[in-house]
Amino acid sequence: MLASSACVVVASRGPRAEISAPPPAPAYESPVACDPGYARVPGHWQWNGYQYVWISQRCVYRPGYRYVEGSYTTCGDGYCYREGTWIVIGN
Repeated sequence: MLASSACVVVASRGPRAEISAPPPAPAYESPVACDPGYARVPGHWQWNGYQYVWISQRCVYRPGYRYVEGSYTTCGDGYCYREGTWIVIGN
């Protein structure tokens, strides 16, 4: 069971939310092998407005691209999540 203490949203600026407490340590998931043409998107913690919830890894059909994982960074008085991005393979 994954649980975390309640966190307080400090501010919201556009599409990002500034959260007062850092996310928990990543949950361990054995990496899944994706079929050709699919990219593995790693699991990550997501703030739902009240608490962090774990979003499990998944395989996404995106031939010709690789996924660069998102991450939490410090910003203002809290933490902000930078969304992951897709990069064209070969660029």
